[in-house]
Amino acid sequence: ISQFECSGFYSSTANKVVYLYADNNTEDLYTTVGTVSGSSFSFGSTAIVGSLPTGNFNGGDACVGVDNNGVVVLSYLAQDITPAYTLFSQAGTLSGTTITWGSPSQVSNVTCLNNAGNECSIAPIASGKMIIARATRSDSASNADKGIFAIVTSSGTTVSNGSVQIYSSTASRY
Repeated sequence: ISQFECSGFYSSTANKVVYLYADNNTEDLYTTVGTVSGSSFSFGSTAIVGSLPTGNFNGGDACVGVDNNGVVVLSYLAQDITPAYTLFSQAGTLSGTTITWGSPSQVSNVTCLNNAGNECSIAPIASGKMIIARATRSDSASNADKGIFAIVTSSGTTVSNGSVQIYSSTASRY
């Protein structure tokens, strides 16, 4: 695991920290959940993210957030499908230090910049709602070379993606 292969999120509501990372050899995505107690952490077992689309995954192309209801939402790029670097979201329920994953959902018809070095953003904005922000590739079928966002609504392990909106007319990486 390199410094660009992982991301984390702290939920003050759930009092948990969720780490998301990719294995450099297999490129599978994994999560580890920790419980915060004072100034220490107690970690559960590392688990592979289930139900992923076929393909390899890079932790630098993924991000994780936890909404106010304790639902974990991922955003990631599937590299080995057509078209490559298609954006997906996926929800899971958090119980103790275990996450139960639902099915992935493609976020519109966009392909995003890969090897983005933690340029994926996700944040809770309301109960059961998160916002995902990314930059699209020049060969994206829609919204090419733009900064985009989408609202993701989650309920348990089910996720539905809102329409993609443009927040920047360029896909600048920095």
